[in-house]
Amino acid sequence: MLPLPVRLAHRLLALDKFGARKAGADGALLSVSQEELAFMLGVSRQSVNRQLKHWEQAGWLRQRYGRIELRDREALAAVDHSGE
Repeated sequence: MLPLPVRLAHRLLALDKFGARKAGADGALLSVSQEELAFMLGVSRQSVNRQLKHWEQAGWLRQRYGRIELRDREALAAVDHSGE
């Protein structure tokens, strides 16, 4: 089983690619909650929250209520492909 950051990056990029997007003020947003991501990955919402906050501080994404704006897909793709 891959680590949470890898699985979460993969899931976010898959949602982006396969249409979980909504138009927002700053562009396309993923319409998914932390709870839904946690359920999809089989982890706690708190674990998802911690990882998303880490990536938000790095500038890779921005969280909104029930939505996530991906700001640096390349950084997430690097995590996804690293397999770490």
